[in-house]
Amino acid sequence: MRLAPWLIFSAAMAAVLLADRLARRRLAASAIHAVLLGAIPVGIALGFGVWLHLAYAGHWFGLVGGKISALGPHARRPMLEYTAGYLLELSLSADNIMLFVMLMRSFSVPVASQGFALFWAILGSMILRTALILTGLALLLKIHALLYAMGLFLLAAGVAMFFETDAEERLGRWLVRLLSRRLPVQDSYEGRRLIVRRAGRRYATPLLIVMGLIAVMDLVFALDSIPAIFGITRDPLIVVSSNLFAVLALQAFFFILAPLVDRLRYLQTGLAVILLFIALKMLLVPLARMVGYRGHPHIGTGWSLAFIIAVLAAAISASLVNPKRTGP
Repeated sequence: MRLAPWLIFSAAMAAVLLADRLARRRLAASAIHAVLLGAIPVGIALGFGVWLHLAYAGHWFGLVGGKISALGPHARRPMLEYTAGYLLELSLSADNIMLFVMLMRSFSVPVASQGFALFWAILGSMILRTALILTGLALLLKIHALLYAMGLFLLAAGVAMFFETDAEERLGRWLVRLLSRRLPVQDSYEGRRLIVRRAGRRYATPLLIVMGLIAVMDLVFALDSIPAIFGITRDPLIVVSSNLFAVLALQAFFFILAPLVDRLRYLQTGLAVILLFIALKMLLVPLARMVGYRGHPHIGTGWSLAFIIAVLAAAISASLVNPKRTGP
């Protein structure tokens, strides 16, 4: 594994975090400012995608990676792979924002502390996701049949999303009740303090519980999105970078989408369609063998990207045109 591309990726990640911290100090909390903050991680992520294109095209730092492409004998298109992977991870991770909103409301987290909690929770989740990705990729490269197992998992997850409209929220509420019973937690907040001492005993504040739940739940639902990106590419740099850049955008998108959560009634349906599409893409070879086709069926990355954009646009547009009814 070449070290230089990973150092450049780490520098880009650090730039996102630093720019976000500096901008957040200067911008007031509003919808317009949230959009401006959201443009920071997206802009840097797109810039890194352009750098990846140039690096692979020019074979900088030995970046070739043709042997680990998920596209079989077809030519590598790293820019499209990265863009499709980033958009896929962004769309599936954005669904977690609904859970984050529920957790914030359940614990009545003060608005002034929500950004702090999200920042550190997402940072912890990024570390957990990286370990999961690299472990899963190592297994995938050794056991090719695991790709098909992931495809079946995504197929089941996509079907479940059509019928389990509140599965994530029910799981979140269950974790909230479980942790509240088993951990010494005080009822009140202490600013941004995570641990307080009362009568010689340490208590966790609700802020610590929320942060832990966000990090763990993001990892749990990454079990959908991480196998999905392996259906697009198995290049370690593209998988990790597209995934983590997408997660970095969650904090800004939380403040953009939180007010719209109740109106995006068709978002989960759109995500279910995307999961089913990626599952089909991963299972094309065994499905073709089942019907007697001996070629190498393939859905190009460009078509995958166009499909994801079209489904997301349709789901969001339909949700805005026909929002959920909030009254009698």
